[in-house]
Amino acid sequence: MFKSYLASAVAMLALIGCSASALPAESAVPAAVAIAVEADANIAPADLSLAAPPAVMAQDAAPAQIQRVQYQAASAVCDIVIRRTSNGALIEALVESDTWLDAEYSFDLDVSGSAGSSTISQGGEVTLDAGDTAVVAQNEISFNRNSRGRAELTVFDADGEVCSRTLRL
Repeated sequence: MFKSYLASAVAMLALIGCSASALPAESAVPAAVAIAVEADANIAPADLSLAAPPAVMAQDAAPAQIQRVQYQAASAVCDIVIRRTSNGALIEALVESDTWLDAEYSFDLDVSGSAGSSTISQGGEVTLDAGDTAVVAQNEISFNRNSRGRAELTVFDADGEVCSRTLRL
């Protein structure tokens, strides 16, 4: 039984030696490891205790510095354009951005008239470089003098609403 404790002690010393040799040369870790092995067979299993080395920090390490970054909120313009067609009207939802924009949009179109009513909802992602414009939604609807409607475009990012436009048709 003593041999198994002695073998365990030797294995731990080998492991500690390998760990210490893997450290960079600049970091001098003090050897605060103590191993006690009793050779008397009448004593219960040997007391093998390891004291962990203290935390090591390089002497010339500077504390981490926090850099403040100014966040520039997305600046965009939402617009809804209506063009007459032979069948009614073409409605386009446009987003123009002064800065880089990574956002989502929601476009809702409600139309009612003598033939009934319809609701169209579209949404998705929009990514624009500074100065770019994108058509995010496009719908052609039957539209006459008795028709009424509402189109609403909203663009939002992680910080909230970027722009919104509502147009009565």
